[in-house]
Amino acid sequence: MKRFIISHLIALILLLNFSCSYDRSCNNEPHEYKFNIPISITPNSDTLQLGDTIHIVTDFSTDVFERNSQSEYDLSDWLIYGSLKIRRMDSLELVGEETYASSILGYTDLIFDPSFCQCSIFQSSSGSSSVSDKLFIQDSRFKSSFSLILKQTGVFRIQRYVFLDWNYPSPYNEGMCESSNRYFCSDVNEGHHSNAYLLHESPLDYFNTWVLEKEEERFYDWGSFCVVVTE
Repeated sequence: MKRFIISHLIALILLLNFSCSYDRSCNNEPHEYKFNIPISITPNSDTLQLGDTIHIVTDFSTDVFERNSQSEYDLSDWLIYGSLKIRRMDSLELVGEETYASSILGYTDLIFDPSFCQCSIFQSSSGSSSVSDKLFIQDSRFKSSFSLILKQTGVFRIQRYVFLDWNYPSPYNEGMCESSNRYFCSDVNEGHHSNAYLLHESPLDYFNTWVLEKEEERFYDWGSFCVVVTE
């Protein structure tokens, strides 16, 4: 009987220790972090003309708002990068060897000041092209900005989002659950209209149906913005 009691006491102590260590490590934090990233895309219009310039600014505090916990976290030690893509929605034309591929070089002229954007253009072997940039910190704010001059007519989807450099160990802050997933969700123009309805112009069900079935996570969270470019 004594052996039975002792074994159960040991089991109870182990269970309590496990429970406490779990509470200490995760501190009742969410198991999925969704950091809100403000992005400005202007002019905020559904129709522009050839030769017009779109300005894309990423500028937010190093104390970043997290949607699930409704709290802010200091991410100043994190290496955060950005990506910019632009795809034509109303045509199945090839970009190199691909359809619906991003073509920063084909659809726009990229303008940036190296003082405000650590940018580079990535071009794949198949012919697609996009912008990659590293966000820098100035005055306790993450920053990066550049502009696009429109040089082709059509319906286009711009995507601006940020991400972690996964070549480095996944960062976490004190009190943050180390095993939780981390996501960055773009918030274009403070949640104002990003013209998602223009995806109906796409001949592919993937865009005109699947994406629109869950606009928030498949369109808005990815920093999407649609625009018609006319002559």
